[in-house]
Amino acid sequence: MMDVKCKECHGSVDTKAKFCSHCGVSEPSINTEDVRIQGRPDSESFESTQSNLTRKQRASWFEVASTVFCWIFGVLFFLLGLLCLVVSLQGALLSFLAAALLLPPIRNKFYNRTNITIKPVLRLSAILFLFIGVIFFMIGQGTPTEYANPEDPELLTSENNSPSPEMKDYPATEATEAEEIEKRKNQLLLELRGIPASQYAQNEKKYNELVNLFPDNTFFLKKRDFYRSKRAEKEAKQLVKEGDRGNGESRVNFIENYTCKSGYSIMLRHIDDKDFIQINGTGWLPVAEYNDWSLIETVYENNRWKFRDQASSRGLLLNVESDQSYTCKWTHNY
Repeated sequence: MMDVKCKECHGSVDTKAKFCSHCGVSEPSINTEDVRIQGRPDSESFESTQSNLTRKQRASWFEVASTVFCWIFGVLFFLLGLLCLVVSLQGALLSFLAAALLLPPIRNKFYNRTNITIKPVLRLSAILFLFIGVIFFMIGQGTPTEYANPEDPELLTSENNSPSPEMKDYPATEATEAEEIEKRKNQLLLELRGIPASQYAQNEKKYNELVNLFPDNTFFLKKRDFYRSKRAEKEAKQLVKEGDRGNGESRVNFIENYTCKSGYSIMLRHIDDKDFIQINGTGWLPVAEYNDWSLIETVYENNRWKFRDQASSRGLLLNVESDQSYTCKWTHNY
C-alpha cells in the first residue's frame, strides 16, 4: 500500500482512500507526481537485474560456442584416429582418447557414471599433450638410418627405380617381370627391417641384391657401400689382431708412416696373403674395400703397391718381395 499527499491539506492519504482523513475532502485529489516518483523502481535493483540478464545471455552464448567447438574438434580427432590406425596404433589410441574428452555425449555419460567433472583448463591441457603424443608416434614411424622402408621418400625419389634389363633371376609367371621384381624389392626391404644394423654381412648381402635389381638407385648403392665398408673394417680388425698375437703362422709386414704432401698418413700390412691399408689412423681396411679413391689411388700388380697422391701427383712405389722402397723403409715383423 502506498501513501501520497493531499493537494488541499498536504496530509498523507492512501491512494485508495475515498476522502482525506485530515481535511475531510471527499475523493481528494492526490499529487500524481508523488505517485509517479514513489512507483518508480529502485535504480540499483534495476541495474542488478539487467546485469544478471546480461551474464545469463553471455553464459548461454559461451555454452553454445563451447559445445560447437567440442563437436567439431571431437569429430576431427576421431577421424584422425581412424587414419592413424593404418600408420600407428599408439597414435590412433591417443586420438580416440582426445576425441572422448571433447565429444559431449561421451563426457555426459562419463559424468553420469562417475560424477566427476574435469575442469576446462585441465581438459584442454590433456588434449594438447595427447595431440603432441600423436605427432610423436607418427614421426616415430619414420625410417631409422640403419634400416630400409619401402615408403622412404629418399628411396622413392632416387634417380632410377627401373629394374635392370639384365636381371632374369625372378622371371614373371602370371604378372610381368617388372611386377615380380617390384615384389621382390618389397620383400627384401621387409627382411632388412628385421636385420639389426650390427649384422653388416647380412645387410650387405640384401642391399647387394637390391643393387643388382636396381643398379641406378643411389639409395641402395649408398647403403650397400656403407655395410660393405663396415663389414670389411670388422674383418680387417680381427685379422690384424690375430696377426699381432704372433702365433707363428701369420706373416705380418709393416710399413712405416708415409706422409704425403697433402697431409695424409699411409700404413700398409700384409697378413696371410691379405693386404690392408690404414689412412690417417682411421682403422685397417682391406685394400680391395678402400673406396677413398679421390684422395689416394692404389694399384696392386706383380706384388707391387703403387700409391699416388692426387694433390701433388707424387708416387710411392713399394716392392714387397725385395723389401725395397723408393721413398720409405720397408720392414718385416714375424
